[in-house]
Amino acid sequence: PILCVAVDSQYVVLDGTHRLAALNSIGVQRIPLQVIEREDVRFDTWANIVLHPRGCAAVLETPLGWRRGNDVAAAVRVLSSDGQSWQSSEPPTTLGERYEMIMRVLTGIEDADEVRRSAPSLAKPDGPGSFVLGFRAWSLDDVIELAREHKRLYSGLTRVIAVGRILNLRVPLVMLQDEELDQAAWSGFIADAKRRTRVYDEPTILVE
Repeated sequence: PILCVAVDSQYVVLDGTHRLAALNSIGVQRIPLQVIEREDVRFDTWANIVLHPRGCAAVLETPLGWRRGNDVAAAVRVLSSDGQSWQSSEPPTTLGERYEMIMRVLTGIEDADEVRRSAPSLAKPDGPGSFVLGFRAWSLDDVIELAREHKRLYSGLTRVIAVGRILNLRVPLVMLQDEELDQAAWSGFIADAKRRTRVYDEPTILVE
């Protein structure tokens, strides 16, 4: 399901914007959501392992007052394939400025050969031309404020960690496309899903 929180009688999507756009594009009548409480979600960050023909120069050419260092409080950080660390030294004064800064950086890697996400503690450059691109974590309040301004954070910027996250609830597309929901069929689907549910209380690696 699309992960979201309720805000002022509306929903802010925390994870699943691409799925939401895909479903809307085919004209579904309804979309399954998982609505969680604010206290049950926290935001971390991903590290992006980037393979680019120009290496980390693709990012360092963006004028952000770069200096050596790897402070997690910096808005943007770069680790090159030769082990050098760089960080932006011009802290944005508003959330909007920070958003625009990140968008400029991401524009620099639009023509990358490959971009992979990893937990920051595990990320390292993967040979010549590769570098690690990291960002300061966003907060839930940041995401809600950006949503009110109709701004969407791109994939690879936020790692959403939610208590009781539901994965792989494969709802038959016909249930989402029918003009009216077949309540009996829906109840049967949910009952079957509950019988097949497994709950993990340890770190888990999911290969899809």
